[in-house]
Amino acid sequence: IYRDRDSIIAKEENTLYFRFQNANFFKNNEYFGEVIPGYTLPGFDFTPLLIYHPTKNTKLEAGYQLKLLFGKDNDMDRASFLRFHWQIREWFAVILGTLYSHNSHNLPEPIMNPEFSFSTIRDEGLQFLINRKNWKADLWVSWDDFIWFGDAANEKVWGGLSGKLKFDIGTSRLEIPVYVTADHTGGQIDATDNPSTTELNVGSGLRFKKSLSGFVKQIEI
Repeated sequence: IYRDRDSIIAKEENTLYFRFQNANFFKNNEYFGEVIPGYTLPGFDFTPLLIYHPTKNTKLEAGYQLKLLFGKDNDMDRASFLRFHWQIREWFAVILGTLYSHNSHNLPEPIMNPEFSFSTIRDEGLQFLINRKNWKADLWVSWDDFIWFGDAANEKVWGGLSGKLKFDIGTSRLEIPVYVTADHTGGQIDATDNPSTTELNVGSGLRFKKSLSGFVKQIEI
């Protein structure tokens, strides 16, 4: 869930249309154990959008995001939605504004909790998407808290890289995922004495797949 469509269809050039995105959720974590606190996330998220394709390789999306947890009617999260998507090459795109975020980053659960889709608004910043034959990558930076001169708060920026290398050898494929995220708190123009900090998360692994022609069609490790 919460994977935005990140492609551009050339035949939609010079078209304008309306899209309504909605997700209703109920996540119950009351397991009566020590693995996770027993809380529940009931609510909804909806985003009405106007989408315009000025050219065959660009897309503009404008709208509004609303997210509500039931029982907190006076605490609705809301934010404007404005995204510019430029498909520079078939395999390379630049996104400015509202990013393809949450589960669209394809980060593993130990690095990013999928429940963020229920509790947070989409990221905003700059993003690069790469999709080549042998490698795929999502590189982004999101400004969570913007500051100006003399603000009594720190700037907060979150970014990362989610990628995958692919090697095909006959009927076999080896994949090497790479994940890096950085959560930075700092800034040079604030009025605080707080130190700058950066928290890093790094992950990788191996995935092997082989296609077979017998009763077992594929093995995967």
